[in-house]
Amino acid sequence: MQSIEIKGYVYARRNWDNQLQFTFFDFEPGGDWFPVCEHKVVSELPAGFDPRDAQVAALQKQIDKARADFTALVTSLTEQLQSIQAIEYTPSEVSA
Repeated sequence: MQSIEIKGYVYARRNWDNQLQFTFFDFEPGGDWFPVCEHKVVSELPAGFDPRDAQVAALQKQIDKARADFTALVTSLTEQLQSIQAIEYTPSEVSA
């Protein structure tokens, strides 16, 4: 079995109700996060681990989101265009 090691830091910040919130980052997050301590995560990979299925699923999810965002944009632009091109009908007064 293969193992992986990720080095990083435990960070903390105060949340909306002034409670400490902790998390782990392997990068410097900035903002209101402050480092608490250095930490190392070691994990065993399952035998025969193949990341391709997860990568394919993640890419498909990105494609689906991009398609939905694009469709929403095209719909919005089409509605704006139709609004501009609409011909208003104002009936004229007919005298009897």
